[in-house]
Amino acid sequence: MLRGALRRGVTARASLLASTPCTVRSAALGSHVLPNAACTLCAVPWGGRRAFSSGPSGLGDSLAISAANAKIPTISSVVEASRESLTAANGNVTDFMAASATEAASSLSMLKPTVWIESLLELVNSGTGLPWWATVAAGTFAIRFAAVPLFVMQMKNIETLKIVQPLLDATNKKYEKMDPEYRTNASLAGKYADEVGALMKAHKCHPLKSLTTLFVQAPLFVTFYLTLKNMVDSCESFKDGGIAWFTDLTAVDPYHVLPVITAATFLLNVELGMETQAATNQRQAAIMKNVFRGLAAMMIPFTWNFNAAIFMYWIPNNIFSLFQGRAIRLDPIRKAVGLPPMPAKAAPSGNARQQDVVIPQKLAQNKPRKNRTKKESI
Repeated sequence: MLRGALRRGVTARASLLASTPCTVRSAALGSHVLPNAACTLCAVPWGGRRAFSSGPSGLGDSLAISAANAKIPTISSVVEASRESLTAANGNVTDFMAASATEAASSLSMLKPTVWIESLLELVNSGTGLPWWATVAAGTFAIRFAAVPLFVMQMKNIETLKIVQPLLDATNKKYEKMDPEYRTNASLAGKYADEVGALMKAHKCHPLKSLTTLFVQAPLFVTFYLTLKNMVDSCESFKDGGIAWFTDLTAVDPYHVLPVITAATFLLNVELGMETQAATNQRQAAIMKNVFRGLAAMMIPFTWNFNAAIFMYWIPNNIFSLFQGRAIRLDPIRKAVGLPPMPAKAAPSGNARQQDVVIPQKLAQNKPRKNRTKKESI
């Protein structure tokens, strides 16, 4: 009977402890609470020897609490679960960062000028049905038309500089009288710069404004070049988008006619003065013309192995510059855009020199005749 009572008491105590949270204080963790009847930090499973137990020992009873112990997670299982959760979270963060980087890269790519030009060309090609050679040429003309106001502004600045140039020469002579080497004199050089700046500001002109089209066309050329090079590699329809002997825009001109046409149209612009309009005097114009002639000569070997697609921009660009330069010299157009009429052409210097030489000879021939008449009269 005593043994049965003890057994019933232990069973009741185990049941009570199975439903009571453990509140053992630990120096490392402080107070901890675990539901169910086992705590892996402060006691061994029920049925073994408990360090702080005051109950009887050595009973060795297998209690039903072991089933409850099996449901309680151990520290190693908690750590493993935490590790798996962190791994999954890291994977999600990595995927999110990769997606964000891809989206940011695509957003930044939309800011590239090459993307704008390519979108414009694709819009013209799909909207008009033109072949690619005509599409590139049409896009070139459209952009050059959009830049015409900048060209007009440049021409107005050039004409204003021609008016201001005599004032600048007079200012330069005034300071040369003060000191022939006034540019090395900090005080005089500063006054001269202030006076020249005041003249430029009063007339709303500046030498750098005469290079407006250069500052626009140079980046535009590079952008078109890069765009067409990308489309040569990515656009399959470029292979049959040409005309005449260059049907494949991705290939090099087999007869190398396009480089010659490009150099010839550029040289024609130079000889007609289209590329030297920014010069404010004849000396500058002569220097610029010689430089551009050298560039025209170098252009043929430089572009010898270019893809045919590049010339579909370059040649129309030269042709547009040629017609634009000729049109701006017509007085009706100059009047419409607010430019003064073209100055009348002066007589060639050679004829003037001949006249200067002829007139003294006639006077020399007339003098003896006058003397002869006086002698005859006497």
